[in-house]
Amino acid sequence: MDEGQNVQTGHGPGLGRPFRACVLLVMLGPTFLGCVKSGERQEIPASGLPGMEEQRKPPVLSTAQRLGLERLPGSKDRAAAEEGAEFAYALPEGWESLPPAQFRAVNLRVQGEPDTEIYLSVLPGGGGGVEQNINRWRRQMGQGSATAEDIAALPKKPMLGGEAVYVELAGVYGGMSGAENKADFKLLGLAMSNAENGYFVKMVGPAAVVDREIANFAAFAASLHQHAHEHDDTPTEAAATDPLADGLQWNAPEGWQEAPAREMRLVTFTLAGAEDAECYVSTLGGAAGGIEANLNRWRAQMKKPSLSAGELAALQKVKLLGEEVPLLQSTGEFTGMDGAARPGYLLLGAVRAMKDQTLFVKMTGPEEVVSGQLENFVAFCESLR
Repeated sequence: MDEGQNVQTGHGPGLGRPFRACVLLVMLGPTFLGCVKSGERQEIPASGLPGMEEQRKPPVLSTAQRLGLERLPGSKDRAAAEEGAEFAYALPEGWESLPPAQFRAVNLRVQGEPDTEIYLSVLPGGGGGVEQNINRWRRQMGQGSATAEDIAALPKKPMLGGEAVYVELAGVYGGMSGAENKADFKLLGLAMSNAENGYFVKMVGPAAVVDREIANFAAFAASLHQHAHEHDDTPTEAAATDPLADGLQWNAPEGWQEAPAREMRLVTFTLAGAEDAECYVSTLGGAAGGIEANLNRWRAQMKKPSLSAGELAALQKVKLLGEEVPLLQSTGEFTGMDGAARPGYLLLGAVRAMKDQTLFVKMTGPEEVVSGQLENFVAFCESLR
């Protein structure tokens, strides 16, 4: 058991396996019983249970549906989630989804890295609280417990529309049993708790791999949100006023060339004669962490500190789908999803939060190229409709 120790399972008094076996034989009837000789073991082939294989198969969704770029059948939520899943998220490039497991509402890993684990656990009753779970993670990494004051001083990162306590731990990973002894491992953790539930996101794996994925971990956690299980197609007032309900349109500036389709992007543009620069548009379901968290996530990609509330308020504004939003301009060493560092870059970005989804417009490239595209970027943002 991973995230918590107070869950018990059982079949109840008097309902053991012999009883269930008798019920099964009675249901199968005298024809089956007459074919069984005393002392012989009989197996029921899967083909003898009509429809069971189909019932076991998970729904097959397209990449666009899973990433929230196309609505799931019967659902108004454009979030990245399997139909019927409780949580939705943006799957970072290079990560893959695994089937949900016990105590893992979301279960992921880095492609090609079987020793990595990334998952969300939700525990009732607060799950023991933030302090208890962070100290459990510390013990898994061979470290002593932290004080309440130490934990209160830890940084916060966006998760599930709120702020979660963030921890990075390096050392020898012992696992839940304490006997795994995996040297040079690293653990990233986010913990938040209330009276109803505790929410815990954890990534563990070889330190070199985890360090490479820190930005992806933060982006994944910021995108997490609870899926709205709506399954009727009756139009609502909110749907009728959704700016993206009928698809997004735009005017591309001169010299911008539309690139081949890519996952998690509605459209990508490159610049003629500047192959290192690109501009793209993407969406995520729900609040996706909020405007401030996403602008600061982009700042982190440029190795810049987070903006204060005053600095955020002072940013230049750009109109995006009819609303003025902050326009981020950040120079520095850009680290993208591939983990490669690119010094001397400029990032332009704008985020528009709506009722059921969030729109992102982002441009990156060498500073001397992108600085000359500022007016085009603003014009492109304001052309979106």
